[in-house]
Amino acid sequence: MRRFQWTAAHLYVRHTLMADTSWYIPFQKKEDELRPKVQGAIDFVLKSTQGETPKIQSHLFYGAIGIDPKHLVIWYLFNTDSDKCLSETSGHMNKIAAMTMQALKDRNYPYHSVDIDRICFASEEEIQRAGGHRAFFQ
Repeated sequence: MRRFQWTAAHLYVRHTLMADTSWYIPFQKKEDELRPKVQGAIDFVLKSTQGETPKIQSHLFYGAIGIDPKHLVIWYLFNTDSDKCLSETSGHMNKIAAMTMQALKDRNYPYHSVDIDRICFASEEEIQRAGGHRAFFQ
């Protein structure tokens, strides 16, 4: 197997990109603008579904939304597999996904770029079977 050889051009590009992060500033600014909108939408959904069963235990979101808002991924986590299954069969998941899309729209997030399939659900049991949060969300 041939080993990769660093050329002067490779080293220049690597050094320049690593030393000068100014290229990322516009993306970071956009992400800093969008993150509170996403968190606000999630908080609205959590408050609106408070007291409903099965209960959402936690949530998270990630994605390179500063580069393109379509990269947003939102996860709502239930405690058990049976809670997740009950939520799916009762239509609760669909309601949560629709509420999330509406809440993003209400907060002027470019929601039309987010596919509803990027609003995801899992259970803590499922995550633990996969080897924990790091392994599951990789």
